[in-house]
Amino acid sequence: MIWEDGSLTQEIAVISGNMRVYGGRFADKGDSGSLVVTMDTLKAVGLVVAKNASIVPWWVAVTPLSAVLKDVKDTIGEEVEFCQELFAE
Repeated sequence: MIWEDGSLTQEIAVISGNMRVYGGRFADKGDSGSLVVTMDTLKAVGLVVAKNASIVPWWVAVTPLSAVLKDVKDTIGEEVEFCQELFAE
């Protein structure tokens, strides 16, 4: 991806297998902007930014969260802070 300042990031392609065998696609139409988390620790690692137009192979492009956070800091001059749960029980 080319950012407004001309810098580049290397997106990650997530390739989904056969839907009948593996139970579905990683992401679909309308999922751009979705947060991507690891399956084991649920740590945020990226944002969905695109998908291919064909069905086979099905791939989704993910921008690393570190690149997104750096762009926010470079744009507004502040680092993003994450809060704890808003609705703690």
